[in-house]
Amino acid sequence: DKNVIFINQIIDMNDYHQILTLISRLRSTDISRWTIKKRGVIADRICVEHIMFSEKTDWRSALTLGSRSLIENSCILPSYLDTMIQTIETYGPYFAISPGIVLAHAAPKAGFLKAAISLLVCKEGVEFGSEECDPIHFVFCVAASSSSEYVDIFNNISLIGKDRTLVEELLKKETSEEVYEFIVKTGL
Repeated sequence: DKNVIFINQIIDMNDYHQILTLISRLRSTDISRWTIKKRGVIADRICVEHIMFSEKTDWRSALTLGSRSLIENSCILPSYLDTMIQTIETYGPYFAISPGIVLAHAAPKAGFLKAAISLLVCKEGVEFGSEECDPIHFVFCVAASSSSEYVDIFNNISLIGKDRTLVEELLKKETSEEVYEFIVKTGL
C-alpha cells in the first residue's frame, strides 16, 4: 500500500529519512489519508534470509536448521544452539508455547551476539513431545539481549498461536518472501 510507511519501534536514521523523503514528495498532495505504522516486534528482528522451510524432520534437526542462519549471520554462537537442545533434553518440550508453535531461546550468556529471530516452517509438522502443541509447524529461534526483550517477542509470537486464521494463512505461504511480507503486513 503506497499510503503506509513502516518504521521501526525506535525510529532510526533510515526511518527518519523515509519520512522526510515522503513528506517532501507529498508537499503538494493531501496527506490526511496517509498513515504511519510501526513495524511489529517480529518484523523488526526477522529478515527473509532467516525464514526457511523444511520437510519432515525431528525436533533436534528442526532447531539446528532453524538456528543455522542465526549462526551464519553472527547473531548467535553454536553454543547457543547447544544450550537450546540441552534445555529440551533436560526439561522436555519447554519451548512449545501454543499448538503448532515453538519459541526456542537461551540466555544471552549462552552465545548471544545480536538480536534476531529466525523461523523454520515445517508444513508436515515436527514432533517435539508436547501433547498439547504437537505437531509443530513454526519453529521460531530467538536471540534476545535481555529477558524483557524476550518477553516482548514471546507476547507477539504467542498472538499467532491464539489466532488460528493467522496460523492457517502462514501455512499457505510457499516462499520465505511471502512469509516475511505476511509478517510485516499483519504487524507482527
